[in-house]
Amino acid sequence: MPEISVVAPVYNQRAETLAELVRRLSISISAVTEDFDIVLVDDGSVNDAWMVISNLARTDPKVRGFRLARNFGQHVAITAGLDHADGNWVVVMDADLQDRPEVIPELYAKAQEGYDVVFVNRAQRPESFIYRMVAAFFYLILNALSGQDYNRLQGNFSIVSANAVRAFRLLREPGRFYGGILRWVGFRHGSITAAHAARDAGQTSYSFIKRVRFAV
Repeated sequence: MPEISVVAPVYNQRAETLAELVRRLSISISAVTEDFDIVLVDDGSVNDAWMVISNLARTDPKVRGFRLARNFGQHVAITAGLDHADGNWVVVMDADLQDRPEVIPELYAKAQEGYDVVFVNRAQRPESFIYRMVAAFFYLILNALSGQDYNRLQGNFSIVSANAVRAFRLLREPGRFYGGILRWVGFRHGSITAAHAARDAGQTSYSFIKRVRFAV
């Protein structure tokens, strides 16, 4: 059982992006512990992402790759990764480098204060004004319908204890909403604030609709 597992859903990321993700994760997490692994879940990519993941796993024993039969969506891919993440702590993040690996030591330190779930509040977001307005409207409607108070500054970037991961695994609804399920199962939640980086290159591999379609 590693101290930290990282779960990252992958959809059509470039080879350079995935290699850089693994490189930066290795450097960042090594500042905390050498006992970690990286779980990359190919969510039905139509480019060479799976071949890249396979090569990374062959050359780096800390990398494990899993391939879904088709594109099921980001939240299902996260669930598949969590099903195979054995760490005492599990970091969930995007693979496009907008979630900065360098934030992980701060996430881990916050969790040691007694939190089972710590999310990153995204500051300095590089998305367009229209994207931010649509996201704000979505969370306004989501909070009204759910009776919850979801923070629109939070994406999936988080660290979760093994206990919370085990509770998450018990809920097998086909409609998946990572943040919503974690809120429902309870445990003590915390947050930190960190800058959200620009995408490594190209267009987002998960559209806004794909990111939230299982939440409604």
